[in-house]
Amino acid sequence: MQRRGPSSGSYGRACVGCFKMKCKCIPRDDGTGCERCHRLNKPCQPGDDLRRRAKGKRQDPNTRIAELEGKLGGLVSLLQARHVLDADPETMPTNMANIEQPDSVNGTKDYESSEDDGGTVMPDRSSISPAPDRCLRPPEASAVAGTDRFRSTLLHYLPFINLPASIRAEELQRERPLLFKAILCVASQSSPRSRQDANELKRMLCEAAFLRQPEPDTRGDTDFRMDLLQALLVYIAWGWDHVHNGASLSRLMTIAISLVGEMRLDKPIPSDAHAFRLFDHRHPGEKGDMNDSVSALPVFERQRALMGCFLLSSAVASYFGEIEPLRWIPKMGAALEALSTSDECASDAILVLQVRLQLFTTKASEARTHPDADETLYTKNIAVMLRELKDLRPSFPDAGPTTSLPATAAMHTRLLVAHSYYIEVDAIGAMYPMIPVFQHLTIDSHSYFRQAVFAVEACTSGLLAIPESQFAGISFLQWIQLTRCVAVLHHLILLQDPGWDLTAIQAIVDLHNLLDHILEKLDLVASKTGRQDGHNVFMLLAQGLRKFGSGIEGIRRSPDQRQPSATSADTSAS
Repeated sequence: MQRRGPSSGSYGRACVGCFKMKCKCIPRDDGTGCERCHRLNKPCQPGDDLRRRAKGKRQDPNTRIAELEGKLGGLVSLLQARHVLDADPETMPTNMANIEQPDSVNGTKDYESSEDDGGTVMPDRSSISPAPDRCLRPPEASAVAGTDRFRSTLLHYLPFINLPASIRAEELQRERPLLFKAILCVASQSSPRSRQDANELKRMLCEAAFLRQPEPDTRGDTDFRMDLLQALLVYIAWGWDHVHNGASLSRLMTIAISLVGEMRLDKPIPSDAHAFRLFDHRHPGEKGDMNDSVSALPVFERQRALMGCFLLSSAVASYFGEIEPLRWIPKMGAALEALSTSDECASDAILVLQVRLQLFTTKASEARTHPDADETLYTKNIAVMLRELKDLRPSFPDAGPTTSLPATAAMHTRLLVAHSYYIEVDAIGAMYPMIPVFQHLTIDSHSYFRQAVFAVEACTSGLLAIPESQFAGISFLQWIQLTRCVAVLHHLILLQDPGWDLTAIQAIVDLHNLLDHILEKLDLVASKTGRQDGHNVFMLLAQGLRKFGSGIEGIRRSPDQRQPSATSADTSAS
């Protein structure tokens, strides 16, 4: 049989048509193609082009192996990152913080499709950031230092977590991995990568809240929810996300409130709740399972988290005005009473007093929004509240000149006293937007407004007396107290009424001097944190106050501009 030249042959030289149909290719004697294509009256295309393209695609074996190893490493990293969120805390390795996490915060494309692999989707190795120095994966020394700083400097301001010195960083990392990451994130505000760490933490919190599958073990699932709740509360209290990103804390707070409801920390389980779960194929329908999973958590741990959520939700709702705070119900009152008897943690007494003080604000808000509220009724409610507040102050730790309290106890006393005066400022200051409704001010109103001025001076003096080294750990709760005092004092300076003596008010506390004192404190704290750039939270807070101060510079010179207004200055002051 005559050969067809360079493209002919008995093996490996089939034309394209025969190759696709897996038929034997027999060349014609005249060299015009193969017998099959001639019989079917089809063009006979030699297979040289196909083999040439395949040869061009053929890669060096070493290069191909390197590419496959890179793709395999990417898959392993993704699986390990998912294991961080889904693993049981009891079986989670202590070195889980060293697992590489894919950096998808910037929204870059994480995957590519390979035609050579038959369309298999593999992770792009270049999109996986190793980031070995992240705060979420610190070396052991940094983890210990961050945990100690959180315990000694930050937690005093809002002690809704019991973190004794006996709990080591490794133990906290194993038992509460998300809380551990949140603590390291908020304790490293001066770190050059603090913003990247915060974004990574928020991504992990959102994945844990919305993408994680529930565990069959209800105990493990409840532990995970408590871990997530505590991590959210820590970041809301000390993360300053609204300062760095200009975002509201309302969304994060809403997730925390929903977790409180899921774990039934604030209310008992309805008697017929198990009936609806009978239709859920994932649950056996046992009525006791819902109670047992929550009761397995330590009692005081549940109560501290509940009280912390109440305090922060009240602060976030007041500051942003976008959500409703966690509603106070009788079960929460019982939890507060039980926590007041705790001797497990010395700071529990401080948390209980903070909650009792915040309840006065809740009562004042309810009285203010009552359908029949008017000046007379509201002032009566204020009078009752102030008497109860006066009766509560003797329960504060004694910090008089004749006592020798430790530094921590003395700071707790300053915080509680300042908080109590903030309650007066907030409740009395709420009367200012009601002035257009009242149409006039009574003698009682003048008296309450003067009392609010004295309360502003007492609250701000107590907070600003805290040393700079400790002031660096203030939480969102203390910051809202400072800004509310500034806003109420600004309102009272704008007040126009024949019986209102502005000169006497400024003699008690001058708004411009108060702003200068706060700015001086913020600048000193910023200088002590060691980070002098646009990411220092105290420098950013000072910038906001300076902007507010420049807007009110002409108040003293232009008394004709002092008009009552229902517009709040809280946003400007913050």
